[in-house]
Amino acid sequence: MEKRAEPEPGESALIADIRTRLRRHSHVDAWPDLVWLIERRTGSSKPAWELALDGCRAFGVDDKKAWPAAAVIFCLLYSIHLVDDLL
Repeated sequence: MEKRAEPEPGESALIADIRTRLRRHSHVDAWPDLVWLIERRTGSSKPAWELALDGCRAFGVDDKKAWPAAAVIFCLLYSIHLVDDLL
């Protein structure tokens, strides 16, 4: 049985689900800096990946249907941060 991440105080279940989805991949645990990036708290009051939820709500669709899209946005943004750090 897969262990699911629990949301940190003040964070949504969405971010816990994103962390769980990303940690499923075996190569993630082999890269400590990537684990740190995935697990760190966001400082934003409205993270960009939650915009996918807003889109679902606008059309009356269940939020959870947007969680995979939110995970993609999370990964894209964090890849930009990673490249920026390398530069």
